[in-house]
Amino acid sequence: MSSYAELNRPDTVLINPSAITMDRTEITEVIYEPADVLHIMSHAESGGTAQGKRKFLGFIPLGTVFDPNSLAEYALEIGEYPEIECLLFDACESGTATWARKLRSIVAPGKKLALIGTTRKVDIEETLVYTMAFYQVLLRFGRPKTVRARYRRYSQAHDLACATYKQIRGRKCPFILKEIIGK
Repeated sequence: MSSYAELNRPDTVLINPSAITMDRTEITEVIYEPADVLHIMSHAESGGTAQGKRKFLGFIPLGTVFDPNSLAEYALEIGEYPEIECLLFDACESGTATWARKLRSIVAPGKKLALIGTTRKVDIEETLVYTMAFYQVLLRFGRPKTVRARYRRYSQAHDLACATYKQIRGRKCPFILKEIIGK
């Protein structure tokens, strides 16, 4: 695992460590590392399963299955939930209601999570256009001090990334932002 600690000054967005690993313990460590934005790249299906298909795609590598239910069980067992404000789930069909329900289980009761996912199958070029624009906005304006202001910033970054996507790709952006409240 490697860390992007040099970006984690008080006035910048907290970037989570990155990992390309098959080890479920390391994947759990990355997800539990406090971060403003957790970016998961993988292959996902609308039914709520995700699996790494290519080694170079981020946090869920080749052959590893991402299972929010097992993370939820882990959270209940240890009494702690991931400290994440925004989950950028960079995968096909990751913005569905099924995914939102499954991911709600890893959000602490009463806490909010901004979920950014997709409404359809997407290719790597589409995800790169969106994610580069999203991060550009986050990093350009710095990290707001309050949680409420950070959620507004995620929404602003999302809206501008969608506008950039439409301008570059010539069609509606497949990424959507949903607010999830933990139960």
